[in-house]
Amino acid sequence: MAKPSRGIDVLPKVGRATARVFSSDALNFVGELQRVSKPGRDLARQQRAERQQMFDKGGLPDFRPETAAIRAGSWKAAALPRDLADVRCGIVTAPARKDLLLALNSGARLCLADFADVLSPAWDSLIDAHLNLMDRWTSAMEHVDPANGRRISLSQRLATLMVQPRSLMADEPRVKCDGKPVASGLFDAGLYLFHTAKVALAKASAPYLQLADIASQAEARLWNDILLHAQSLLGLPAGTIRVHVRIDTLSAAFEIDEIIHELREHIAGVSCGGFSYGFDVVRSLGRHKTRISGDDGIADTALRDLLVRTAHHRGLTALAPLARADAKALGEQAVRSGFDGLWVSHPEHVAAAQKVFNDDMPTANQIYVSRDDVVVSQKDLVAVTGNTPSTASLADHIRASILVLDSWLSGGGSVTVDGAIEDRTSADFRRAQLWQWLHHGVKLDTGAKLTAALFDKVLIESLASLKSSNGRFKEAAALLKTMVSAPDLETDIFTQAWKKLA
Repeated sequence: MAKPSRGIDVLPKVGRATARVFSSDALNFVGELQRVSKPGRDLARQQRAERQQMFDKGGLPDFRPETAAIRAGSWKAAALPRDLADVRCGIVTAPARKDLLLALNSGARLCLADFADVLSPAWDSLIDAHLNLMDRWTSAMEHVDPANGRRISLSQRLATLMVQPRSLMADEPRVKCDGKPVASGLFDAGLYLFHTAKVALAKASAPYLQLADIASQAEARLWNDILLHAQSLLGLPAGTIRVHVRIDTLSAAFEIDEIIHELREHIAGVSCGGFSYGFDVVRSLGRHKTRISGDDGIADTALRDLLVRTAHHRGLTALAPLARADAKALGEQAVRSGFDGLWVSHPEHVAAAQKVFNDDMPTANQIYVSRDDVVVSQKDLVAVTGNTPSTASLADHIRASILVLDSWLSGGGSVTVDGAIEDRTSADFRRAQLWQWLHHGVKLDTGAKLTAALFDKVLIESLASLKSSNGRFKEAAALLKTMVSAPDLETDIFTQAWKKLA
């Protein structure tokens, strides 16, 4: 007879299929992680709010003098595990069954099953994702296409599986611990670790996570405490769970060394945030009239260089931001900058990215490239492009945001727009720029000031251009308008879309 879960409630009905995910022991495990992390999460949320208040008053982040010794020290992180030493191409995928199979079979070195950015948090999608991740390790996983009968099975050579949970700061209100919503990041990571950690070890791999949305050294310490507690509960030695960290917040850009130091027993690599970093820069500094980002987005060259230098100094690999289209060109740029690998968004991009790194990086990685030439200042990390926004970008931002929101509201995830992958991070960045342009009434390249009336006009035109009998475009457009017109930029647009799915 199954033991009852202690203080853990799952609000949606648990059927036969979901019972496999929600065993009492699995729920108790998530509950224990929730309880041990609650004080740290509460403090982190308070510190984030205080930091944003400082930004809104004109303040800027900077390197912390009290942690200078950590940045100057010669310490190293733990040695890399064998299957995370060569990461020349990683593929990001939704953990839907067909997508996950194609990504694992793609020939990439890493497969990132992403709960945060490319999977709608519709309840059925989340449960299906966990079942698929369990099946990766415990059964002959396969998918049969109902349209053509094509069968996809696991190949002999698979990419190393890594899972990216949602933010530790966000809530999953459909699962409650002691009457309060559990952290969405703990829901995702906890269930994956409980069901698969020991099986992965038995299969000559290990439980690997990528942690995103870390804003400070203190938040990295919180994650490290969670990992230590998870290992203890599972009876695993310290350091068994290994992680990559995606540097995707402005404040984290100034604390890369400190974040690595806190996670040094568990960390194996760092990734550059791309659109997610751009979004956080605009969200953090969006009220600064002198820091309005233009068509070229956010200047992140300084972050990329700093990321490579810091990772290599600490014995870690560094991966370049996600290539959404031209993997060859972006791979060439990345390998020349010293990156050890590149994330791609589709199996069709894997071969091009692999070839670039095979040609230019004959060793497993290039941690030996120290990038001692890199000197990055506060000014470099808070720079924005500042060029004039164009009417074309205004329309593109609105159209792409509607398409991604429509997909999420319909229980999907990422979409292809004009040949490039659009997902939560790109849509969030676009929405943040729209908010900033409208909030400050910027002048577009035509000389016209962006007003609410002009925004509405382009929104209506964009909506008219999107024709589908199944789409939820009107609902998506209304949500986008509400968020862009809001007095602040704090709320994540997908939190609002997600509430409609909860």
